[in-house]
Amino acid sequence: LSSELNEKYKPKFYCLEDSDDLYVAVRGTDSFFDIETDGSFAEVKENLNGKDIYFLIGFYNAAKYILENVIHLFTQKN
Repeated sequence: LSSELNEKYKPKFYCLEDSDDLYVAVRGTDSFFDIETDGSFAEVKENLNGKDIYFLIGFYNAAKYILENVIHLFTQKN
């Protein structure tokens, strides 16, 4: 699985499955969209297991985009 789409908060990424392991590689900054994503410095707060965790919004949104696109790989195995 891979994504060649490159927009703000939507980085290119590539997945590799090996046995029961899933590796996700995200391409580094290579376009103006990537710079916009990297430069989104506002914070977003999520509560995870009772702890408030702060993320930079650009990385948070990019991670959500990737997770939304690979989550089916986890559910296929069950």
